[in-house]
This record gives sequence, C-alpha cells and structure tokens, in this order.
Amino acid sequence: MIPTARAHISRIQQTADKLAVDLPLAVVSTLSAGRRLVEQTERIEGHTAALNARVVDVLLNGGDPTDDAEVRKLVLLRVIGSSGIREAGRQRATELIAQAITEHADMIIDLFKAAVQTDCDTLTSATALADVPDLRQADVLALKNTGRLPIWSSAVNAYERVDTAAAAMWSIFAALNVRHERQHRPLAFTSDVDAVTAINSATSGTAPVDTWSVASVGAALQLANVTQFVERITDVDAEMQRRRRDEEAARQPDGFDGKRRQPATI
Repeated sequence: MIPTARAHISRIQQTADKLAVDLPLAVVSTLSAGRRLVEQTERIEGHTAALNARVVDVLLNGGDPTDDAEVRKLVLLRVIGSSGIREAGRQRATELIAQAITEHADMIIDLFKAAVQTDCDTLTSATALADVPDLRQADVLALKNTGRLPIWSSAVNAYERVDTAAAAMWSIFAALNVRHERQHRPLAFTSDVDAVTAINSATSGTAPVDTWSVASVGAALQLANVTQFVERITDVDAEMQRRRRDEEAARQPDGFDGKRRQPATI
C-alpha cells in the first residue's frame, strides 16, 4: 500500500508542477515536513568503526566506555541506524502526506479542474473532429486536406493538459478507494446522462474512457472531484432505473398496473 501511495503522491506533485498549480498550503506544509523527516532519518548512521575507535580511545586513556557520553551516543546511533529507521521515516512521511491529500482531495482536484477548464471547453467545441477516434493517432494529412488541422492542433494540445489533470483525478480516486463500476467511468468527465448512455452503448461499457471519448460525442466536458463523482453515480443510476421503469411500462398493454393476478377459479 505504501509504494502505491507514494506513486499517487508523486503523480499529484508532477501534475501540480506541469499545470503550474499551487497545492493547498496544508498539503504543501505536510510535503515539506515529510521531506525533512526523510532527510533527517537518512542522515542517521551508526558506524561500527567509529564506535570501536571511540571505545579504544577511552580505554587507552584509562576511562570506562560505559561512562563515556560519546560512546553512548554512538551505540544509540548504531542501534537506531540498523533498525530500519530510513524505511520507517519514508513510510511515516508517506502516511502523513497521504492523509493530507485525503483531507483536501476535492480542493486539489478543483484546482486542477480550474487550470484546465479552458482546455475542456476547447475539446467540447471541437465538434469538427468528432470522426477522429484518437487525437494522438490522427491522420494529419487528411485533417490538412479538409481544413481541420488548426482545430486539431488546438484540440490535441488541450487534450494533453486535460489528460494530465484527469490522470491525477483518477489517482486521487484510487488513493481514496472510490468505488465505481466500469460503466460509471464517463461520469468522471461529464454529468450528461445521454452522453454516458451513448458511450457505454458504443463500447459495451468495456472500452477505456478518456476526456476525448466523452467530448467527441458532444458532451460538456467537466472533470469531477470526489464528491461530485459519487453524486453523479448516484444521480445517473437513479435516472437509468427510472428510464427502465418507464420503458417497461410503455411495453405493457393499456390499463396494465404491473400486478400479476391469479386466474379466476370456478
């Protein structure tokens, strides 16, 4: 779990740097405290050679090594240094930072969202590229021949930035163990029920979903923080259940009230 947490923390830091976003002060302070803790524990060393040399010096001077303050210090450092203190320091720092990120998860994602909202709008408005399934693998010559190269250039640059923010968003969801089904993944990018239905119908709910697969069907692209993602899942599940009930009711004969009746007995 700790190595995974470190990976999430690293991605969040890299995303903040790439998008030029200042993380919340509480998170920054915890990051600094974590780094100091790691640096301090990395400096704790207990060399046997230094300990032995001091003991010999004390003995040569007629002293008692057990009464020597420097010997006691070197012994203590030797014990601490050989007890896994470096890994303990890294683990504790990771736990502190992970806790800070958990407590400020929505705020962090909202900062990333704000940084890329213009890029989201660029992707949403790139309707002329709806027939391009993958912006990164687009046929540039064909786009040039159809006069869509400038639109594609803007869209692919926007996609790279939004994709960076989205990767950090998913990393935070994973760090917080936000539970969801595969068919819910489009909801991380839009609250448009019809768009989500269209995407899942086209992919059978199994294909990877990213920002472009959502924007290319005409949905308004807006990343979700943790709270919004959970709310969207709840709202869309309820809406889909309502639609299924309505469809079932529409298939029934007029006057059917949904109740099964036993045939009359004579």
